[in-house]
Amino acid sequence: MQSDDETDDESDTSDNESMAFWNLVLAGAKLAAAYVELYFDKNPPRTSLLSGMGWLLETLNTPGECHSQLRMST
Repeated sequence: MQSDDETDDESDTSDNESMAFWNLVLAGAKLAAAYVELYFDKNPPRTSLLSGMGWLLETLNTPGECHSQLRMST
């Protein structure tokens, strides 16, 4: 026959294991959310009707676009 102290010890151990499991699940969910935010949450692609020299001139004449597209100053 088990005493009340032994039952409480088993219950505490079970609660600790359960809490550790859910902490691990939560940490995994946070890691997955950070991964998605970093690699999957992208800005929409910039599209232009122009190509070649027309696109280059448009890029050069749009403030800030030259640096974001070509990583160069105008």
